[in-house]
Amino acid sequence: MPNPIFNGKKPNIGNSPLNQVLQFINSGGDINVLVRQMMNNPQANQMMAQAKNMVGNRTPKEFVLQMAQQQGIDSNQIMQLANKMGLK
Repeated sequence: MPNPIFNGKKPNIGNSPLNQVLQFINSGGDINVLVRQMMNNPQANQMMAQAKNMVGNRTPKEFVLQMAQQQGIDSNQIMQLANKMGLK
């Protein structure tokens, strides 16, 4: 059964989740649909609660860029995704 998040499009399994989201958006996927589906997922809600606890007094941008660096994710990819979502 195809993953509904990707509208039946098969993501490149070798890519990171960040690349998959970027590919989804670049291929015309609706980010609002993606966010709604994630928020209906209990595991995603739990992850969001844990993330809020981890942020502390940092700005969301500082937190995300630090986490990306720790995971070896290119900060340019993060900023590209943020720009596509209308964030700065």
